[in-house]
Amino acid sequence: MAHEISRETLERLKADHSNEAATLLNDYKRAVKCSELVVVDEPDGTKSLVEFNEQGECCTRPLRPR
Repeated sequence: MAHEISRETLERLKADHSNEAATLLNDYKRAVKCSELVVVDEPDGTKSLVEFNEQGECCTRPLRPR
């Protein structure tokens, strides 16, 4: 299952320090750990994958077409 989120929404979640934002980011982290895709729709029409680094910080990398 893939989850899609806009870049704007992702950046808002990362900047927001509320419990609700932290819960949503943790849900995405849990999805990534379960091998589910979390895809960011970029403003230029491309897509990126959400990943979490060793420190648990949310980051993205470009999704390359097959």
